Amino acid sequence: MMRFCSPSTMSVLGLYKYDNTLFNNMAYPSGFTTDDKITFLYNLLMEVAELEVIYTDPSFMKFAIENWSKKELYTWNRIYAAANAEYDPIENYNRMETSTDTTEGTRKHTGTDTTTNSGTDTVTNSGKDTTQASGTDTSNNTVTNSGSDATTRQTAAFNSTSLVDSGRDSTAYGHAQSTNASLTHGQKEELTHGHVEATQHGLTMATQHGEQIAEDMKITRESTIHGNIGVTTSQQMLEQELEVVPKLNVINYMIDSFKNRFCILVY
Repeated sequence: MMRFCSPSTMSVLGLYKYDNTLFNNMAYPSGFTTDDKITFLYNLLMEVAELEVIYTDPSFMKFAIENWSKKELYTWNRIYAAANAEYDPIENYNRMETSTDTTEGTRKHTGTDTTTNSGTDTVTNSGKDTTQASGTDTSNNTVTNSGSDATTRQTAAFNSTSLVDSGRDSTAYGHAQSTNASLTHGQKEELTHGHVEATQHGLTMATQHGEQIAEDMKITRESTIHGNIGVTTSQQMLEQELEVVPKLNVINYMIDSFKNRFCILVY
């Protein structure tokens, strides 16, 4: 009796147990965190654990996984970006508009501006001014007498009523008299201010304007229009959302791509 022996097989899980660095050089979508990479690896091993791989050599399998992932990376990034795009599933219209308005022209000012000041400005002075003089004034006076005075005495005899000269007195003047006088100043003079000065304003100032100003003005407007334009109902859009969401699971897409590329799909 002849017996046939099947060739030896190797699974993905078996290769990973032999070399746990098998996926170290794999390229992942931009934005994948360490947790995302671990989630992919563990789910891949569960999905293809018992499937036979076409490359049984661990070194070559590691090389193949690295280059296959780099080839698929562009597609994975697009799916990952689409899955993370923000949108409202019940809106089918979302448009942004930007418009710019430009205005060119000249502004001209004409006429007269008049400014009138009215009212009264009042200035009040207060306080006290004090003036004090000090020092000594000195004066020297000299008086000189000149000439002579003569005095004649007359008497009457006891037996006669007639007067006769009985003698003469004479005084000569020629002496000088000097007088020295001094005056000391120490008096104070005070002046108190309390007067008010008032000024009445009533002047008018006029300014003639005739200048021209040229100006360019640019206005940019941005608007966003969104909502449901009525082509489909909100319920129909929700049904479509439920259909498309599973397709946006990039990890499922990567696992299916791995199985199709490296596994012999015989169960």
